[in-house]
Amino acid sequence: MKIAVITSGGDAQGMNSFIEAFVKNCNHEVVYYKSGIKGIYERDIFPISKKDVDGISSLGGSVIKTSRFKEDFLKADVQKRCIENLKEDKIDCLIILGGDGSKKASQIFSKHIKTLFVPASIDNDIDGLESIGFDSALNRIVECIDNVKTTARSHNRDFVIEVMGNGSEFIAKSCDLAGLPDITILSEKDIEGALKKVALKESNIIVVPEGATDIDILCDKLSKNHNREVRKLILGHMQRGGAPSARDRILASKYAKECIEKIEIMLK
Repeated sequence: MKIAVITSGGDAQGMNSFIEAFVKNCNHEVVYYKSGIKGIYERDIFPISKKDVDGISSLGGSVIKTSRFKEDFLKADVQKRCIENLKEDKIDCLIILGGDGSKKASQIFSKHIKTLFVPASIDNDIDGLESIGFDSALNRIVECIDNVKTTARSHNRDFVIEVMGNGSEFIAKSCDLAGLPDITILSEKDIEGALKKVALKESNIIVVPEGATDIDILCDKLSKNHNREVRKLILGHMQRGGAPSARDRILASKYAKECIEKIEIMLK
């Protein structure tokens, strides 16, 4: 049996942990397509051995590379070519690691080839499943906000901090549950209430998920309303960087084991 693995969309800490655990414990031929679905389209295929993956579990990102190919993959001719390439390469099973967009792509592939989807996205946007990478990203955010709090309190400043989410509020809501922000703004409708709350304290940490509002306009409103300094901080890609947490490494290993078990069932 020939199994192909790809990482698709945004990278997430723990993707390499899955790859190492899967390749080391799988008794079938394993290959990968470089840079995700784009690699399938371009037929950029490589073998991967137990020796190749030794020690990559502690590395962030994806050693087999990833890319965003969503807009291209929506085209029927691109989908057709990808499926033809998989068949020409004699792939028996495709494993896709990624978020919500990658899940939708896996559903298209599954109509033509055995496909397994593994949730791996810091956005944690797959209903009912914990995503590889989310815990690592949240820990990174906790550390950053804790550090910002000390300087914010020292200068009586307000900080508006934008976290990732890609349309999902899960990261921002989790920050709120962890007691990190004084105020969490999830949409435009929360702004009026936030403007009132800011006045109650000399310094505030305000968390906003990307896309919820224009944070430059928000900072300007806060500054004018309360006549004090407001700083913005976009955490950006640092949330996705660095080594995976122990929880994400364990989760990745569990998903790898589940995939191997499902593949064995396919063979029966």
